[in-house]
Amino acid sequence: MVRITEDVLKKMREMRKAGYTYREIRNALGVSEWACIRYLRDIEVTRSAVGKAWKEAEKKAIKFLQEKGFEEIHDLNKISPSPYWDILAKKDGKWWLIDVTISEGKKLGAKIPYFVDGYIHAILYRYLNNGGWKLVALSVKEI
Repeated sequence: MVRITEDVLKKMREMRKAGYTYREIRNALGVSEWACIRYLRDIEVTRSAVGKAWKEAEKKAIKFLQEKGFEEIHDLNKISPSPYWDILAKKDGKWWLIDVTISEGKKLGAKIPYFVDGYIHAILYRYLNNGGWKLVALSVKEI
């Protein structure tokens, strides 16, 4: 674990105010769960901070998908205020339904009832600590 210096504490507080979770702060800075609870418990995170980070990730997701060769990209949030999938896009002649998230605690099982035959389903995860992306295809095999 990392020693909590003034610089580390400042970064922890900045990240928390920006809407990062304790887990994300721990992973990014190498601090303990105890340190997060001890030093960050009084910092209130408004839903708007988390929502802002998520909305920003969704905007950047379209650019990321274009760079990865996706075409005909549709923002499903413009059609429905809370769709089960955020983006509909085509790659190599196949349609994808993609959920964009910044949450490490995303419940993938909750997506199963909303799989649609004929589509590839995926989670596009945005790493808040370094700005990276991970696109993971989901599949369900009923047995």
